[in-house]
Amino acid sequence: RKRRRPGLHMLDLARPALVITSLVGGPSHGWTARGVRTSRPQMDITVCTGGACLESGGALLLEAACVLAAADESLNVRSAFCSGECPAQGAMLCPQRGMVESYIAPCASFDEAIASAEAALEAANAAVDPSLKYALLAKLAAAEAESAGDTALAAQQYTEAIASTPNSLLAPSQPPLDPEPLDWDGSTWKEALLRSALEFEESMAMFEYGSCGGKEGQIKLLDCLSDGNEPPTLSGVWEDGAGGGGDFAIAMSADGRAFAGTLTDESTGDERPWTGTRRASAKPGSRPRRRGEKPSARVGWLHDILLHRAACCLATGEPDGAVEAASMATALCCRTASGFEALAEALRAAGDDEAASVASAEAEWLAGFS
Repeated sequence: RKRRRPGLHMLDLARPALVITSLVGGPSHGWTARGVRTSRPQMDITVCTGGACLESGGALLLEAACVLAAADESLNVRSAFCSGECPAQGAMLCPQRGMVESYIAPCASFDEAIASAEAALEAANAAVDPSLKYALLAKLAAAEAESAGDTALAAQQYTEAIASTPNSLLAPSQPPLDPEPLDWDGSTWKEALLRSALEFEESMAMFEYGSCGGKEGQIKLLDCLSDGNEPPTLSGVWEDGAGGGGDFAIAMSADGRAFAGTLTDESTGDERPWTGTRRASAKPGSRPRRRGEKPSARVGWLHDILLHRAACCLATGEPDGAVEAASMATALCCRTASGFEALAEALRAAGDDEAASVASAEAEWLAGFS
């Protein structure tokens, strides 16, 4: 890397700093060929969070910029791991496209990071919603309290951060995924009893319709019948390689993503719960894609607040508060598995094991591939 010393007019050398770079698009982003502005251009605010920048407070500045810019959909806040050039006590960021205006922004403290983020938004001709600044301050205070082990105070501060957030940002940010086919034929599932893949044949006319197993044994599903309803059920008999067997009965969830039921051992009468989540069917030449998604930068900080509030409520013995916060997280980001994992934990603490199983199945399904 080339070391580069900034001029004294750019940086107070007594304070750590880093660069914010704003990229403004060309004519396709609101400018005509003659340079007349027709609408507000898209603005990217990029914060370097690699190497020296991270040590100088880059992560704090990135967080402040994400929160304060959240109300303006024309702003896109992103991070860059490293620009390749580092000035003394700071970092230079070299974007790859657009017209560039870059400067070094102090961010060694909360106050400096907030002031630098506000300056970046002002340079982008964007106004900061005061309520978002309150939310940011409450979030930072909550994180400090949580790090100090004061989970009660942290939960209170996270609650204030949520209350300060504009309602428009609490609306669902991800479109729901399409339901899976309500059909057993040719489907593959991740079943929990033997922790293996449960695979069904292409037609229920096959006497040996399904099979699963692993190190703990093999199971074959025979003489299977479905009620033909939506969502469908499936029942029949099972056999293993050791001479054991019995009956089974399972039902698919309404969205086709999971199943639940029982498997009964005819020799002992033991009835064991049997659950599973749908897996992607192997398709030659296709590359599986993970179903779940991370929250966008615009609401990722808010999703993080909700999960931390849920965790703090559990730590202080308030499971209902944890359920409320985790439910808000799943409504905000319905494609993000971590919200459903938090909801499942909160529901178990609240004594609702059935609902917890549903949330856990959704988290597992989102963590899989399609």
